[in-house]
Amino acid sequence: MTTYFDPIPDEPTGVTPEAEAKRQVKSDARARSLRTLGQGAIVAVLLAVAGVTTTALTDGSLPDWAGYGALVLQAGGAALASYVHRMLNGDDSI
Repeated sequence: MTTYFDPIPDEPTGVTPEAEAKRQVKSDARARSLRTLGQGAIVAVLLAVAGVTTTALTDGSLPDWAGYGALVLQAGGAALASYVHRMLNGDDSI
């Protein structure tokens, strides 16, 4: 005889728990790297605007665009490092 509160069996999904854990880690790593990239981009834009404004107000010369390119590369590097770090940590920190 069954009761009203019998546990409902899990439906088989065809995905192993290990594969699901890897998918979650990869998804989390992607989300973290995109957040890091966004934060770095915001900082790069703010510094670029401040630099251009300061340069234009003081002597009217063109700003150092190579320096701003380095800021953008730094943001991309931080995002890549965030992704790699999360993938190396695996599912230990979920």
